[in-house]
Amino acid sequence: MKKVRFNLSRVVAIATCLAVTTMFSGCDDNEKEDPKLPVLTTAEASAITATSAVLGGNITSDGGAEVTERGVCWATSATPTVSVSKTTDGAGTGSFTSNLTGLTANTTYYVRAYATNSAGTAYGNEVSFSTTVEAGKSSECDILSFKVGEVEYTINGTNIFHIYACSGTEPGVTCSDWIGLVPMPAVPTIILSPGATINPPVTSAQNFIVNGATYVVTAEDGLTQKAYSVKASRAVE
Repeated sequence: MKKVRFNLSRVVAIATCLAVTTMFSGCDDNEKEDPKLPVLTTAEASAITATSAVLGGNITSDGGAEVTERGVCWATSATPTVSVSKTTDGAGTGSFTSNLTGLTANTTYYVRAYATNSAGTAYGNEVSFSTTVEAGKSSECDILSFKVGEVEYTINGTNIFHIYACSGTEPGVTCSDWIGLVPMPAVPTIILSPGATINPPVTSAQNFIVNGATYVVTAEDGLTQKAYSVKASRAVE
């Protein structure tokens, strides 16, 4: 019978080599990179109306994990997030389109595209746009009439004024009896262009003789405005 001779050192060397190979193979598996956030950009707004707009985005990298949700988020203040308002426009990388509806006319919105994978939610650059004025809304913002008590003030462009006359005295003489003078502060009666609003409100009392006042009138379209200065004085003091 033929004897089989073992080379112990050779066996140890082979076993060591296998162990080292297995160890490094395991390290390779453990060193696999964790997923990162997706990379994306936000598309500019188009087809803007008083209540809607079209936007979207482009996801150029999924970060090493599947993009499970994408869309845009928006708000009326900067840096919107998905916790406010958002669309959901499919999954995966590449370009997508988002339709925003139910917006408010003549309002500025801020929008960012977003994409979500197992690492979290990433956002694209921020863009902004303003919805248009609602069709049929007037841009007139005039003060048509301004009265204090029974006294009609003069309107000259955006300047409104009145000079109270002294009754029964010569010019330059101190007088305590002023024609039509209403105790100040007083609440005026103001007629505006149809649909326009005014600030401060017409219920607010003002001292037109001592301080004068400034009124801002906003047209029905919510966009057009005029500022009016109101001042009253007495002919003699």
